[in-house]
Amino acid sequence: MISHKKKIATSKGEFEIKIKKIKQKKIVLSIHNKKYGYPLLKDEFDDEVEAIKEFDYHCKKIQKEEFKIIRNFESLDSHYRRVFTRVKYGILIL
Repeated sequence: MISHKKKIATSKGEFEIKIKKIKQKKIVLSIHNKKYGYPLLKDEFDDEVEAIKEFDYHCKKIQKEEFKIIRNFESLDSHYRRVFTRVKYGILIL
């Protein structure tokens, strides 16, 4: 079973990058920060080699601080009946 985890300290806080295999035979890559209660990035892969390449790529970019924290707005509920806005932060790898 594949499982990698790495913690990286930057000027914008400590980031934790995880890669693990889930039940549906998919591999999930996620980036977390203590400041936010949800993952800033979550990608799913079918191929293990591709997932490890992305893991290494994201580790290098975060170590070099080549990223930005961006704000996303969610605007509709699941039934598309009412409009609301909620800020959800994400990470943009440059």
